[in-house]
Amino acid sequence: MSKYLGKVGGFIADYAVVDRVGEATYLITDYDNNILFFHSLEDIANTDGNHYFLVEGKVLSHDVIQGHNYTILSECDFTLVDRLENIKGEYYGKIGDKIELNDIKVSFRRSNPIEWKVTGEFSKIKPECEYRMVIEKGQYTFVLPYNSSKKVLLSAQNKYKYNVYAKVIGYAIENGKRATILAPSNVLKKGEVKLGSHYAVLRSLGIERR
Repeated sequence: MSKYLGKVGGFIADYAVVDRVGEATYLITDYDNNILFFHSLEDIANTDGNHYFLVEGKVLSHDVIQGHNYTILSECDFTLVDRLENIKGEYYGKIGDKIELNDIKVSFRRSNPIEWKVTGEFSKIKPECEYRMVIEKGQYTFVLPYNSSKKVLLSAQNKYKYNVYAKVIGYAIENGKRATILAPSNVLKKGEVKLGSHYAVLRSLGIERR
């Protein structure tokens, strides 16, 4: 069921498909099947429901239309990402979820500008970073922003596996794949234990938060 996004008067960003459903009327559907509406006098290209956009706009109102919750937008910008079928992978979890990734290999890349998306509102956590750690795990891609103070990890990137403790803060498109943006609480070499945290308590009970 569609949920309202953001606060009226606030700004949101969302990755979504866009359909032109009438003259100057656009229906926007995001990855979680939330429905947004936008009226524009401009003709927006590729709004055929087959392309993926980064949609950024101001929340004009929250309305119920034919029993569905709609977020009505104004002042929208549409950035074309790619055809929908070309975007691979899945997003992981919800904003604010704490996760633990164990026994993983990572790669480090120089940081390019990352397009941030947070369902509802722009993330208040947008770390400026010189590097980003990229984690591939099954159909999921994770990105952790890292600044230059973490260069010690760069020299060891091909030697070790890591355990990562983090929080989901947003989503992005990374090399044609849906990527989940994380704010790290700790990154440890495999075998090390993050003592004194709720993760250690969960592990003692045989539970891993995912």
